[in-house]
Amino acid sequence: MESPARGVRFIHIAILRELDDLAATASAGRLDGFAARAESLRRLVELHTKGEEAGAFADLAARLPD
Repeated sequence: MESPARGVRFIHIAILRELDDLAATASAGRLDGFAARAESLRRLVELHTKGEEAGAFADLAARLPD
């Protein structure tokens, strides 16, 4: 079974790779589908952030308030 830390690393690495790929794509002038990919990534990051705020960070705040 995978560890929770591995899952956390997976999503963050995936987000960073997609950002890097989008930047390279834009720099190369390949803009077909760029807006749709950027919007999908924006939505993923938004949902991911809300999940972290509701889950991981709420648990941490309860245990370590400062």
